[in-house]
Amino acid sequence: MAEGPDGSTPDAPRSDSAAGSAGEDVTDRLRDVVGFETLLILAGAGIVLIVEFAYVREQAGPGRLNTVFKTYADVWILWAVAAGAALAHLVEVDSPDLALSDEYWQTGLQVLAVALVVSTSLYGALALAGHFSGEGFYNDPENPSLDALRFVDERHSDEAQAIAWFDDREGQPNIASAPGTNAYDWNANPVASLTGVPTLAGWQHEVGYRGREVY
Repeated sequence: MAEGPDGSTPDAPRSDSAAGSAGEDVTDRLRDVVGFETLLILAGAGIVLIVEFAYVREQAGPGRLNTVFKTYADVWILWAVAAGAALAHLVEVDSPDLALSDEYWQTGLQVLAVALVVSTSLYGALALAGHFSGEGFYNDPENPSLDALRFVDERHSDEAQAIAWFDDREGQPNIASAPGTNAYDWNANPVASLTGVPTLAGWQHEVGYRGREVY
């Protein structure tokens, strides 16, 4: 290495600027590839992984049924949002970083995206139509209404006045009512469910929180 005029050895050229530039380049490329949808996918995958090792031990359902059922509902939301963003990336016209980026693949992916959106939209249309044409215990297609309590006078005519009385109470009193014998009997405990006034036991489905001795 050549010496300077005073006999000293000059410092080697610093590479900090080059390293910093390379780091910024990597960060920019990751930012372009890894978006918020990636975080949603990883979050959903984390929930799926967690319930493989831990679950709530309760009596309302066998094994880890309720843990998987309730947590996977959140996973579907996370992945559904991420899928929308991922689908938009796939149908981008200018995607040189993707292997499937030529004109034929792009046309195919766009057709697939349209078919996917249209097919999944059918449920919403059919479900809405079902409110006005379907038959059900609480469905009244001949006289639709947004009043969710209109059925009380018909389905709980013997208890309607008592339900209205409890609904007018101030504070948060408690009531004692016989719990329903069926875990999925929607007629159980109408006073509590329609007024928010808590009952001591509630419907039998609550065995998972209160224990079998209560029932």
